[in-house]
Amino acid sequence: MKDVSDMEIIARVTEGEIDMFELLVERYSPLVFAIAGKRVPPQDAAYVAQTAFVAAWRSLPDYKGRRPFGNWLSVIAMRSCCDYWRQRGAAKNQTVGAPAGIDMQDFLEHAGAERSVSGHESETRRADAAELVNWLLEQLKPEDRLLMDMVYLQRRPLKEAAEALDWSIAKTKIRAMRARHRMRLLIAGMDKS
Repeated sequence: MKDVSDMEIIARVTEGEIDMFELLVERYSPLVFAIAGKRVPPQDAAYVAQTAFVAAWRSLPDYKGRRPFGNWLSVIAMRSCCDYWRQRGAAKNQTVGAPAGIDMQDFLEHAGAERSVSGHESETRRADAAELVNWLLEQLKPEDRLLMDMVYLQRRPLKEAAEALDWSIAKTKIRAMRARHRMRLLIAGMDKS
């Protein structure tokens, strides 16, 4: 069955051969798990991947084949990641403040310092910076977090991020600008505390 095209499988699934969907799951599990694994905590990646496949199953009759199935499924997987963060954000009462274990005044004073002589100090600063970036991303809306991750951490072109999020280039630029502004305000607020 490996030589059967995605469109043939989709046609058969929508005609009632529901077991054929398993072939799509087998083909695209690595892609969906890679997307989820990069965007949610590792212990929740399987759950998010499963919800992406369930969403794809439900939306399969709407798939028209205008773009490759893998691209279409990638968008669903990324939206499932956004939904995960949205649900997680709604489930907890977020407070704005410094991430646990970081003295923000100390971090901000030393962040721009010359390269440390000690490799240990340099690694500690890198870990602190990574924790700060993760904390800042957690303060953003799920879609903005995904956008910042794609454009600035994965260094993907803005056009590719716009396509993946199904946004216009203009909307993508505006959302990126607003997310950067929000992050700057959060950092400025830490400096005052």
